[in-house]
Amino acid sequence: MFPIAHSAFDHIDPFYFTLIRYDAVTIILVFLLLWREGKQAFRFEGYGLQLCFFDTMAFVVYNILIFWGEDLLGEPGAMVASVMEALMPMISIVLLRIVFRKRPHSFTTICVIVAFIGAMFVIMKGDFAGFLGATSDIIPSILIFIAVVGWVIYTIGGSRFNGWSALQSSTLSCLLGTLTATVVVTIATMVGYVSIVLLHIRIYCLW
Repeated sequence: MFPIAHSAFDHIDPFYFTLIRYDAVTIILVFLLLWREGKQAFRFEGYGLQLCFFDTMAFVVYNILIFWGEDLLGEPGAMVASVMEALMPMISIVLLRIVFRKRPHSFTTICVIVAFIGAMFVIMKGDFAGFLGATSDIIPSILIFIAVVGWVIYTIGGSRFNGWSALQSSTLSCLLGTLTATVVVTIATMVGYVSIVLLHIRIYCLW
């Protein structure tokens, strides 16, 4: 995902990159949910604010920040983002320990650490100096780390909506998350940080 995104950033900024790829998915899911489960499936059943928070963690905090950070880092950005993503199981363990007081089994912790070390060797191809040099650019690295934490929060929060079908939860998540992302991208455009995407760029598979 990240090497492809890095290539796409030569033609489109990370903000519109995120918005376009999820706009398309959201439209498809809305029609599917309407067809399969009807209008009643679009009711939030009192979970609107919670869903909006968790979806913002996924579609704004994760998706925009991780690609923004990758773009700011340039060529090493794909490697840094990939390694940060490999931290997700470890971050999950820490958050569950802090928030829910759930202490993981020792075997689970060992497996997560071994898996992370293995992922680092695969992603970095032994170039640890290159990774450390890339992460010395602190602001983009922090953006990517915050993005990863945002996705972990989203996945943990998803357990609150077990009564919904996978299609319903996915559609409502995409719908609210994309609306929030649209607001963020609109503000970024209005203040002049990003420009409106022109549709003369070549077609990319953005998801």
